[in-house]
Amino acid sequence: MVGFHNGFNTGGFMKKLATLLMISTLLLLTACNAVEGPKNENVKKELSLQQVIEQVGQDSFSKKGLNDQTHIAEQDGYLYVITPLEGYAKSLRLVISVLKDNEFVVKEKETNLRIKNASLKYQFSNDTLLIRTTKYRTVPLDTTYSIAINKKGEVSKQIIQKDVPRNEVKTTFIQGLNGSYFVTVEDEHYQILNASGEVIYDFDSSDTYLANEEDYELVFLDEEKGNIYLRQQAQKKDSKEKYYVFDLHTEEMVVENTFTQKHISENIHYAGGKKGFYMVDNQKLSFYSTAKESVQLVDETELDASIENGEDLYLTVDDQYVNIYRIDGSSIQKYSYTRVDE
Repeated sequence: MVGFHNGFNTGGFMKKLATLLMISTLLLLTACNAVEGPKNENVKKELSLQQVIEQVGQDSFSKKGLNDQTHIAEQDGYLYVITPLEGYAKSLRLVISVLKDNEFVVKEKETNLRIKNASLKYQFSNDTLLIRTTKYRTVPLDTTYSIAINKKGEVSKQIIQKDVPRNEVKTTFIQGLNGSYFVTVEDEHYQILNASGEVIYDFDSSDTYLANEEDYELVFLDEEKGNIYLRQQAQKKDSKEKYYVFDLHTEEMVVENTFTQKHISENIHYAGGKKGFYMVDNQKLSFYSTAKESVQLVDETELDASIENGEDLYLTVDDQYVNIYRIDGSSIQKYSYTRVDE
């Protein structure tokens, strides 16, 4: 039988048809996406309470593990609850608890630092303890330590400076937005050192305000911008405190009018955000932007009614929330607020 051939290429036709169908599908998907409307990415976030955990770790603490000396901090997804025991022995001891996802990894592990309690000053820096001890000889000799605590509750001790004559070098602490730091002063030369002993700022200043504790109080260090915030004590009973900013790059100090607080409390805490910082006192949680030349209040909110005025609070920032912790007897409560700095 003789075959009949009309010249029509069936394989080519099918390829063209598949291509047309693919183009039609893409156009349809594009049209569907178009009718969704623009996403509103400019909605202003507001500081608002998102969740409350009534009992962190779902268990209570002992009197040794939780008291008015306790330090609470978050680091790399872990919560650290560290309590110094100053009066129990000649050497400083710590009671350490570490939590992850609201469950205990380590609970109330007691550790002897083997550092004498006498003439000892310390300040916490997240999961690290900064310590200054003094030996009294002909002149006082200061030794500074950094005590790092890992997620297993284990400690490692590093000597930063040893037996430094205080009449030559004075060592103090300063709170930063992302931790605490050593400050050394030798004549008119200042150095700010992190917990590893590395110098992060080095400058000279003939002004006395940084060391004049009677008139000025070091409020905090903004590590990112290189600013030290200071508060001048009110000169009269009805006058307001004044805030100053010392620029570590230009070594100049200016009055900061926009950061003046009407109600000054000893229980103020700060934590760093993106281009700004969070502040909590006994009444409000606030976020201030430092993106411009002066500090700008972005948002603030009243604290939850269960937080009583006068309580000492702990402020942390994680990937999602701004967290406020408070000690309630043998338990810790956690209040998580929306971040507004992202």
